[in-house]
Order: sequence, then C-alpha cells, then structure tokens
Amino acid sequence: MRHISARSATGPNSRHHTRSVLNIQPFRIFLGKIAPKHCLGRLVDCEYFKIDKGHQGRNCEVLLSPGKMKTLIFLSGMGTIPGGQADPVEFGAGDCILVPATFEGVMRFADDTEYLTVTL
Repeated sequence: MRHISARSATGPNSRHHTRSVLNIQPFRIFLGKIAPKHCLGRLVDCEYFKIDKGHQGRNCEVLLSPGKMKTLIFLSGMGTIPGGQADPVEFGAGDCILVPATFEGVMRFADDTEYLTVTL
C-alpha cells in the first residue's frame, strides 16, 4: 500500500489521517461476500465519505440526486441508468459505476439487486 505524504500534522493529507481512514473497516470482503443480505443501510460513516448498502426488487427505481459524487458497486442483479441525452448505462453484478455530482436521474432495476453506494 502506498503511503500519502503529510502536508500538516492533522490535515486530511496527514499520515495520521490516512491511517485512521484506512482503519475504518466494520466489514470485510471475502470472495464477493460483503455482509448478510439482511444487513442494509449505513455501513460506514466518516467525515470524508459514506458507504450505504441498498437492496431493490425487480422493476423498482431509485433516484440519483445531484450534489455529491457517488460510486455505485453492484453485488448482484442488473438494470440500467438512463442517460438523458447520452446512451443508457447497463449494470450487473460486479460492475462499478462513477456518478458525477452533476448527474440527476434514476437507476432502474431489471432484477432483484444489492448494491453499495459510496458518497464523497
């Protein structure tokens, strides 16, 4: 693991901060398993990012609100994110999608789907 050099003793780029963020691991990933299916909601909540686990059934939609950059990590299922003026993006288990802070739209689920949302 590469270490980030410190600019100040306590700022977000300090070695102490890097170590403390990397030590926030309330769950571990083993061979594609993250947490039991019944474990949903906020998994990590710190000053710089949040990780939520979600579950949606077939033919459901979830609003993607603008304002903060998101990374979507799909653990199971599949669906699409209509792109408005761009082509729709299809997703499935194992896919990771970066959503810009300016994007406003929906995720449409074609199957029972579990996913993680990392919000910066």
